[in-house]
Amino acid sequence: MKYEIRYKPSFAAIFITLNPGESITAEAGAMTSMDGKLSMKTEFSGGLFSGLLKKFWFFRT
Repeated sequence: MKYEIRYKPSFAAIFITLNPGESITAEAGAMTSMDGKLSMKTEFSGGLFSGLLKKFWFFRT
C-alpha cells in the first residue's frame, strides 16, 4: 500500500494505491472517489441499534 496526503492543510485528501488483495475501511461519507477497477463491499456496522444492544447487555451483567 502506498499513500500520499495532498491539499494540506485545509482540504487534506489521502490518495491510496492498493496492491492486489489489499483493502481499506472508510467511514460513511468519507470516500470521495475511486478507480473503476476497484470493487466495493458495503456493510452496516455499529450504529444506534448495536450501541443500544451493547449498552443493555453490559448493563445486565
